[in-house]
Amino acid sequence: MKETGNDIKQSTEVISKVIEIKKEKEKPTKPEHKTEKGGVLPKTAGNYLFGALIGLVLMGIAFGLIRKAILTN
Repeated sequence: MKETGNDIKQSTEVISKVIEIKKEKEKPTKPEHKTEKGGVLPKTAGNYLFGALIGLVLMGIAFGLIRKAILTN
């Protein structure tokens, strides 16, 4: 019983030390991607998802129009 009480008292000290250690650690910075000569690479992300969604919508419209034309005959 006495040991458990001492462990509980020491736990607050341990927790405060852990918090201090976490605050001292710096957040890792993101490494910049560079070329062989040291230049920064350009951002090359495109709007491919948006274009694909527009294509799917157009395909859906075309499918609906063709289906309507077949059913009306």
